[in-house]
Amino acid sequence: QLRGEIDAEAAVAYGLDLKDMELVLQDFPLLDRGQIGLPGDAKSTITRDSVLAAMAKRTGRRSTVWSRRTVEARALGAMAYVPSELTLGGVGAEEEGVQNHG
Repeated sequence: QLRGEIDAEAAVAYGLDLKDMELVLQDFPLLDRGQIGLPGDAKSTITRDSVLAAMAKRTGRRSTVWSRRTVEARALGAMAYVPSELTLGGVGAEEEGVQNHG
């Protein structure tokens, strides 16, 4: 939760609003792979939801959608900000079919 709040503070410091942060987080399609998704979702969005909940709180938005999703995902065992290597049992990016551009 604290890391989401720190990310929200950094985003606000750079002049980003909630819509900007949603767009930024869309650029990370591999985020949360290996985490448990909510029923009906194609994949987990625990990190995205955590950051957006913190952004909504930080910017005074009254939306509780992301907070609710975060609570529900945590109840299922999902954890935000966990590197996929730790959740996939050591399966590397190359084995997942992702090219290493580094």
